[in-house]
Amino acid sequence: MDEYEYLGKLRDAYINSKTPVTLHGDSEVVINGKSYKQSIWQDTGQLVVFQVSKQGFLSSNYFCLGLNFSSNGKPKMLSNEQLWEMGIP
Repeated sequence: MDEYEYLGKLRDAYINSKTPVTLHGDSEVVINGKSYKQSIWQDTGQLVVFQVSKQGFLSSNYFCLGLNFSSNGKPKMLSNEQLWEMGIP
């Protein structure tokens, strides 16, 4: 499983959850034997971001997927590139 598959599963679980999910806070996760910092947060009340990041000596890698809820409550799935255009991360 790669980083985006992992984030997709988190996002799907959030959409399908019938109980509230904790959106703030960081945790450590392992994907393909590599450690990542996982962050999930809600911004502006309509945007939910799922992110894993790896801090390196010379660079950092960020992988994100998101959801944007419209006024009718339907979620629109956002790609990493769409989040970048919004300034995330």
